[in-house]
Amino acid sequence: MNLLRYLCFFPSFTFGLSAAEIFPYALLYGIVTTRRAKLELILFVLCLFLSALYANLITEGGSITREMIRSMMAYLNPLVIFAVVLRLPDREYEKLLVVARHVFIALCIVMVMQWSSLFGFLDSLIKAFVPRGSATPLGFRGVTLLATEPARAGIEFIFLYLIARSFWISKNRISISDLLVGFSILTIFKSASTLFIFGIFLTMFNPRLLLWGIPVAMYGIVQNLDVLSGRAFTLIGDLIALPLEDSLFLIINTSGNRVISIFAAIQYGFEYPFGGGIGNWQETSVEALFLTGYDYTQLNYFNAEWKEGALHFRASGYMMNLMMDMGIVGTSLATLTILALTRKFRTQSRAKRMVFYFFLLNIFFVGSVGTPVAWIATALLLRSTTNPLAHAEECVPQDLAKTQPVGTL
Repeated sequence: MNLLRYLCFFPSFTFGLSAAEIFPYALLYGIVTTRRAKLELILFVLCLFLSALYANLITEGGSITREMIRSMMAYLNPLVIFAVVLRLPDREYEKLLVVARHVFIALCIVMVMQWSSLFGFLDSLIKAFVPRGSATPLGFRGVTLLATEPARAGIEFIFLYLIARSFWISKNRISISDLLVGFSILTIFKSASTLFIFGIFLTMFNPRLLLWGIPVAMYGIVQNLDVLSGRAFTLIGDLIALPLEDSLFLIINTSGNRVISIFAAIQYGFEYPFGGGIGNWQETSVEALFLTGYDYTQLNYFNAEWKEGALHFRASGYMMNLMMDMGIVGTSLATLTILALTRKFRTQSRAKRMVFYFFLLNIFFVGSVGTPVAWIATALLLRSTTNPLAHAEECVPQDLAKTQPVGTL
């Protein structure tokens, strides 16, 4: 059981046994530990099955059964464990929180090892666990930790850091630790998506650092662009040099399929309120792309994909994938389900509401659909008997809880 707790934080550990990039350890954990499910969750899971049935019926010969199952697992993997962690018994909650601490420390060590490029001999070992992983930085792209790409690794790291920041980092070291994390995102992860999320993170949780930190950081970057490397640095330099219209195109083009997929998903979800059905994403993503009317041949991502004979894509963010699969109706139901599951926790303090809003931003617009780490971290923070970030009141105004943290960590 303890092994399963750890595996929940390493969904990319497929051991090469599956073509999927994420294994549903979190779903297994949820099934094993749950005692009862809330009615809202049961109803939404039923809607998922109905959408999958609809996709199967409208597809000739029911040829999407395999994709339907994979998509269902991707949606259920984070959602089920999110609901379960919010209702865990105290003892199991404490165990999972200890695991989160160990995982964060381990990832910090792995990050330094990969950044140093001194442990390339471990590459085959990492690939045995994560086929798309690497023991060294991916050149211009940065480190992947124990995930499949730098962007996903960086976002998961930020959510685990939010737990560490909330429970184990003293208030007089908050700004220093935030600076260190920001530095690692710029120089180690080198991911523009992660940098964007961290900018939102600072806006919500440490605005004072943001106010003086950004000007200082921008000055340093501009003065040293000729020696700095990485996608985030390159993007910042280009955005500074280009006019507004060209800058917007650059953001769309350098984001891969992320930005255009958000536009496409929103338009498709409103055009088809019930979506194209779960499992039918290969068809609906192409239709959604055409609906935007954007000349996708200008984008490097689709030029590369077209050469490989594939144009379909997964949208950026859990909810944007739902917009394509279940339309605005299904996405609204998912949002209402999450609001219902977290209602009593969100109302406990302003700090918990901030954590929840940060989480919503992530699942709507950023990240892979099936990865559960951000969901687990958010549930652990909301489930806490103390206000997250309560010891960091000097950085951001918030209500203070009168209760103490669960356990001694």
